[in-house]
Amino acid sequence: MYPPTYTRQPTAPHFSSIGCPGRLKPHAPQVDIWGQCVRWQAQKSLAKISRQCNNALHVPTNNGNVDVVVLALGSNVGSRKNNLEAAVRLLPIYNGHCSYIYETRALLPDGAPTWWDMPYLNMVMCGYVNLSPDELLGCIKRVEYTLGRSNTGTWGPRPIDVDILLYDGLSMQSDALTIPHKEMHKRDFVLVPACDVCARFPHTVLKTTLETILSSMQEVDVVKKYGPLSCTRT
Repeated sequence: MYPPTYTRQPTAPHFSSIGCPGRLKPHAPQVDIWGQCVRWQAQKSLAKISRQCNNALHVPTNNGNVDVVVLALGSNVGSRKNNLEAAVRLLPIYNGHCSYIYETRALLPDGAPTWWDMPYLNMVMCGYVNLSPDELLGCIKRVEYTLGRSNTGTWGPRPIDVDILLYDGLSMQSDALTIPHKEMHKRDFVLVPACDVCARFPHTVLKTTLETILSSMQEVDVVKKYGPLSCTRT
């Protein structure tokens, strides 16, 4: 078991706003929060983050020290499908399998600004990693910042959101990370795509499979929008 402490915060690229939420200076990817366009102006940053997250990795082999990981990805700002594709490209996951992509309503608290109510595209990715949970979280945070995520709080719109749902058979809780994800068993937009790729994966706290948890939900409100992305890294 990895120690349940997060000893080092990931270092993120410096993104500065230039007048409206979600717009970034030219050295960062510019994201139109009204969902009209995403202008990729950070090819060097994308290449850098890819190197940062992969320098410590090797392609897993049958004898490699690797773990199975299940990630949830979502986007409701800009070119949502392109955002998901970019994240899949950058995440350090090998031999991955991607779910279908589903559209769902934004999950919002009471009193949230009306402009936050933009639908999400959600998917799940399952594959192999040879990073510890904390190291994987650091890579995820750098990918999110590189793709334009700013601090809009827990519920605000974002071009990309990546959560660690399950990490092999591990259960852990720290200030930075809880595995299994503490809300995953309540969310149809997580369970439906998860069951596309790992329906029989066990929830290590509830001690039952993901497909069993999904079958017990009384209401499911997701719409299949796109086929699975190509997410096999060789």
